[in-house]
Amino acid sequence: MTHIIYSHQQLQLKSIARLKQIYSEIACTVEVNDKRCKDSWITAIADYQATKIQKLTPAAPDNQALAQAELDHHIASQAQAVANVPLSF
Repeated sequence: MTHIIYSHQQLQLKSIARLKQIYSEIACTVEVNDKRCKDSWITAIADYQATKIQKLTPAAPDNQALAQAELDHHIASQAQAVANVPLSF
């Protein structure tokens, strides 16, 4: 069964109730540290999706696939770092 892959930005727009529903729908197994905190649900879902995406990569990827995977990882880590920085106005 396939599921939608949610971006961090998409998950930020969801309510905690919807995040819990998504968590259940994708059969997420990552522990949620603080069940009252929206960011905890988002982190658990994002971490779980990341493990599933990595398992789908081919056994012997070519150079372009390796470069794309490295870029995707870099973008994801940058997005996570930016997401954890509070906005100041």
